[in-house]
Amino acid sequence: MTEKVAEQGELLSRGSAIVVVTDLADAWLTVYVAEPDLARIRLGQAAEVRTDDGQTRQGKVTFIASQAEFTPKNVQTRDERVKLVFKIKVGLPNQDGLFKPGMPAEARLTAAGA
Repeated sequence: MTEKVAEQGELLSRGSAIVVVTDLADAWLTVYVAEPDLARIRLGQAAEVRTDDGQTRQGKVTFIASQAEFTPKNVQTRDERVKLVFKIKVGLPNQDGLFKPGMPAEARLTAAGA
């Protein structure tokens, strides 16, 4: 269970969530890539993901957005927030539960064809 949405004894309407269950064995990291770099990224491309405490895992690109979006709001500077980026996902093996939902990490992708 990832999140408990309702408490015991709480009255819920039909179809309301009680808990959120997440398959932690199948994790991914969301990464935002600038448009000039997008041409070098391919589905299945290898990536090395490093957590803030220095642990690394090998993953691969499993999703590339077809449309640009503005940089997410959690980027700190106004100059960075106004840029258009493309969202990609890096799939990660996580049988030991190292990665958790919302956990920060960085990805290093090897350029396709390199």
